[in-house]
Amino acid sequence: MALSIVVSGFENGAEIPQKYTCMGNDISPEVNWDFEDERTKSFILIMDDPDAPRGTFTHWIIYFPDTIIRIIPEDYKKHSDFKGYIEGRNDFGLTGYRGPCPPPGHGYHRYFFRLYGLNEALPIREESSSIEILTKIRGRITEQGTYMGRFKR
Repeated sequence: MALSIVVSGFENGAEIPQKYTCMGNDISPEVNWDFEDERTKSFILIMDDPDAPRGTFTHWIIYFPDTIIRIIPEDYKKHSDFKGYIEGRNDFGLTGYRGPCPPPGHGYHRYFFRLYGLNEALPIREESSSIEILTKIRGRITEQGTYMGRFKR
């Protein structure tokens, strides 16, 4: 079953505005979703770049062990009332959002926001890597939604 996911600020498949990238303010865009599968108990969002020179590069991992949350506000770290999430470690070696920042002259890279609905709340720890998380969610995905943006420097 497909989740309905929307990343505000740009159309699916369009260019990502500079403010969400390393060339701008490097803030996270607003992400919201809707779901209908009653088996879904938690969500995880992974943003990655499959066009990176050394293979898929993860920019953001954010996990919601409860289905109450259905929106990530723009620049979410500035919202003190936004709670109830756990962040994994991106491929920059940090937790939190890091926007698109492809090497100059490489043309457009695609950035996928992949939202997974899971059939249980998992014991995901802070700073888990995308490989650890993808291994843990295998066989537990009830639904999935994808949104893509492009960016080049």
